[in-house]
Amino acid sequence: MKKILIISGEYKNYERNYLFFEILKKKYSIINYNYEGNFFKKNLNIIKIIFLNYDLIFINWPYWSSFFMVNFINYFKRKPIIYDFFTLIHEDYLDKNFNKKKIFIIDRLYLYFEKFIVNKSSALITDTEIHKNILIRKSKKMNNQILSFEISQKKVSFIKSKKRKSKLKLLHSSANRNMHGADKIIHLIASLPKKIKSKIKLKMILKDYQGKLQLLTDKYNLKNNVEIFKRVKKNFFLDSVKKADVCLGIFGNSNKSNNVISNFIVTSCNYSKIIITKKTSASNYYLKNNAKIILLSKVNSKFFLKAIKEISSSKKIMNLKKDSSKIIFNKKFDIQINSRKLIKFFDQCLN
Repeated sequence: MKKILIISGEYKNYERNYLFFEILKKKYSIINYNYEGNFFKKNLNIIKIIFLNYDLIFINWPYWSSFFMVNFINYFKRKPIIYDFFTLIHEDYLDKNFNKKKIFIIDRLYLYFEKFIVNKSSALITDTEIHKNILIRKSKKMNNQILSFEISQKKVSFIKSKKRKSKLKLLHSSANRNMHGADKIIHLIASLPKKIKSKIKLKMILKDYQGKLQLLTDKYNLKNNVEIFKRVKKNFFLDSVKKADVCLGIFGNSNKSNNVISNFIVTSCNYSKIIITKKTSASNYYLKNNAKIILLSKVNSKFFLKAIKEISSSKKIMNLKKDSSKIIFNKKFDIQINSRKLIKFFDQCLN
């Protein structure tokens, strides 16, 4: 049995990394190495891997800082290295500093780190076909040396409630970073005519910066329309998805927002929900031409109002028997399909 050394750490139980482990252990022998501690300590300790016996090294996101020592050690071992670009390093840096002045040297360093990993890896994994194409352009790698492993979940069976609701229930869930544009959603709700606003209720589940959005909600006097929740348990989140009429996806303006599909959108597809999200390269690739999904070509009050009116007045959309968002899930995000893709890719890299 082939042996895979996985470099991970405190994020090893993050859904994506956990999935990798669960899928790969079914076919390969897995050796876990915890890349933890302060920067100098963890990069010195990683020298220990030179004494381990393995056939391939797989570096999980977000442990790109381990790559330099791993690559040096691998000079003596000559084993394939796969790195998971769940987020592109430079793109992530720009997203986190979207409204801040860029420091040229730091910006160049992130670009260099990313380019070094792209060129020195034997193969790469990323999260969308959009990111895959970006990595192909940035490197000399062939199409079969980069895998797009989309966010994957187990398929759920969900029976929609037929109970008539007094208000249209909207749901948004995110880490409230620039790519998600949670603040824009509040601005859009505030811009709705009073008559329509009185008929909707938005629940927001956020991981951070709730205070800033609460202030924005108070500014617009939206206490009857917007309810903000801090970090919640998974059962609460899933129950909120089940009860929602419409799920609101990504509304940000950063490069990252253009290239990704969020976990929340995938979950919304899994539960056959109506989705409103910004039209981006990623959403256009994965979500277009589906009756239950509305892609906003512009994130403004005019387009948002049109979408809300279309959903509110159309029994056809609300009661679609052919769940088109579920069809997307079955084709793109089902764990069974993506598991086979992953195993095939690792087999190729090991041969």
